[in-house]
Amino acid sequence: PRRVGYWKASICIIPYPSSPCKEEVLAVFRKFWRFLAPMSKAEPCEQKVFSFSLPFSFIHKRKRKIRNLRRKKREEAVRTAIITDSESGITQAEARQWGVWVVPMPIIIDNEIHYEGVGLSAEEMFRYMKAGRSVSSSQPAPDDLTTMWDSVLASGYGELGYIPMTSGLSGSCQTALALASSYGGRVQVADNHQISVPQKNSVRDAAALVARGCGAAEVKERLEAAG
Repeated sequence: PRRVGYWKASICIIPYPSSPCKEEVLAVFRKFWRFLAPMSKAEPCEQKVFSFSLPFSFIHKRKRKIRNLRRKKREEAVRTAIITDSESGITQAEARQWGVWVVPMPIIIDNEIHYEGVGLSAEEMFRYMKAGRSVSSSQPAPDDLTTMWDSVLASGYGELGYIPMTSGLSGSCQTALALASSYGGRVQVADNHQISVPQKNSVRDAAALVARGCGAAEVKERLEAAG
């Protein structure tokens, strides 16, 4: 026959002598004992000493139940999204893999608007530049930015952190800060003065912080402190 291991423990209840709720405390633990007794190897016990042995399988089941409850609590907590712009160099494929969103920057080629990473690759843009075409960039339109924010928040996220390119090279960060003021704290704009690869690394760090349970405000604070 299979051997079953048991976990042994004793609980000794010693309420403070003058406690007005001494009997209530003992009553609670007697009730706890009545719950354990049917599934444990009960041993003789006094009024204030509860001694029992529980099978390991019971302990493991309780641990699984606690883990599931904690996981459910995390899922019910406020979900935080991370959004950046395409100046970070993050492709749409990478964004899906990391669980983040990328706002495409407008690229103007011969007075025609294209969007970086959406129908216009970096290789194509460089090819236009080598061919002597007129190529310039612009910050995302406010409507495009708020449309993405609204879409992400409506998809089940309670808040979001937005990581634009450095405010030292573009007015997009100041625009985002002004727009975020109407969201009641649900949108946090982090200006950590990064662009290109450092900005990409900041987005990766932000996604890791969110995975560890940090909210948008804490992500913003940490990124700006590190920047």
